[in-house]
Amino acid sequence: MKKNVNYVQQALVIALAQKMGLSIEPQKGFTKITGVVPNRAVYPANSKMIGRIDLSGFTHVAGATHPSPPTKRVQQCVDMSKPAPEILRDLYNILKDALVDDSANAQSIDSSAKKVVELTEEEINTQLDALLADVG
Repeated sequence: MKKNVNYVQQALVIALAQKMGLSIEPQKGFTKITGVVPNRAVYPANSKMIGRIDLSGFTHVAGATHPSPPTKRVQQCVDMSKPAPEILRDLYNILKDALVDDSANAQSIDSSAKKVVELTEEEINTQLDALLADVG
């Protein structure tokens, strides 16, 4: 395991994406999570404990992410130096902001295509607390 990296259970990341109504596509080495905004994806590793989550096709606020190693496809990575609950809350905000809706693309997204559930901050905190309590 790497120094200054906290690990999050993959089950929590997948459960969070599922609860938000996002598409989850297991692939070799990682899982692709997508929403209604085209050409954007989040890629957590395919392992029980995730130490890296890549953002592709977009960048997000600096507090939740850090620049990734330079590649053509990955723009940023989720900041994994925080405690697991903070990582999950940051991930929720990234998923909501980048995959659910984007004001620049809002007009191009058919409102009937918005299958993603909008969770309030209180709902996400309650769900995350319940998920964390279930696993440990």
